[in-house]
Amino acid sequence: MWFKAIQVLRITPAHGQGLEAFQDGLQKQPIGPCPGNVSQTHGWVSPFGARHNQLVVSVGPLHLVEFVLAKRLLPQDVVKQTLELRVAQLEEKQGGVPISKREQRRMQDEIHFELLPKAFVQQKSVQMIWHQETGYLYVGTTQSAMIDALIASLAYCCPGWRIEVVSALKGVESSLTNWLRGQDSLPKDFTWDDACQLLDPANRFASIRFTGNDIASPVVRNHLQDGLQVKQAALIWRDQIRFVLTQALGISQIKYLDIEKDHGVDDAKEAIIMADLALLGPIYHAWFTDVLQALGGESRTKQSGEIDTIDLIQEVEDVSLSAAE
Repeated sequence: MWFKAIQVLRITPAHGQGLEAFQDGLQKQPIGPCPGNVSQTHGWVSPFGARHNQLVVSVGPLHLVEFVLAKRLLPQDVVKQTLELRVAQLEEKQGGVPISKREQRRMQDEIHFELLPKAFVQQKSVQMIWHQETGYLYVGTTQSAMIDALIASLAYCCPGWRIEVVSALKGVESSLTNWLRGQDSLPKDFTWDDACQLLDPANRFASIRFTGNDIASPVVRNHLQDGLQVKQAALIWRDQIRFVLTQALGISQIKYLDIEKDHGVDDAKEAIIMADLALLGPIYHAWFTDVLQALGGESRTKQSGEIDTIDLIQEVEDVSLSAAE
């Protein structure tokens, strides 16, 4: 769980529910084999490994879980080549009569479902830590496809729970720009590192990247004076963690500078996981709290990041039904 990237969600349990409901809920959707008639499936596995049944590992208010997304890899080129071959064979059989576009689309769908069970299955997993006292869920990825899938699964497993992407009162780009221009002071727990990306607000495809140099240098500031804005920048928190802060309050390229592991190399896997959870959970919480405070605090108004659990429950139920057929 030494995350390389983090996206933070907030989950609010339904009235009267807590850890026990969370544990029972995840049992509704354990990961299993990907059915041959679906392109992907998802579910939950024990952080201790597939042979364990314990889906939630807890240390005080910190709860570690692991989500798995399984996809069947069927390249479109394979479907296209098979379609072209069959169309050519059919047209030859019909004496050169061309196959209509509508019939080719039907054949393409047929080929897709024919080849799907033969496709390789790729599994990707992500761990996350639920800080029950604050409601923050620290997810170890910023990949939107993975986050969308795990949110859908949580909505199905824990109906009535509110799930939303955490956002700040101040925009990331404007705050980074003001700090680097010197209009606002960089918050005391942070220092600049050696990388940033500047963006032209008049042309979102025009950008400049600086790496390996002092990003508070006159060269960078001159570009800012010319109207460019900071899209993302590398920061160091309390000399412990180096990270890149991005537009959607995503945290990427995390490097741990001065944090010692609290376990031996020969310890059992379960002991290592428990020790890492006890060590990193409070650090992630203190770090993200400082990030939020630097950006004016958390925005709790309903935004596009808030998830409608009813729609997601229906979506996951549809997928589950199709997988069971």
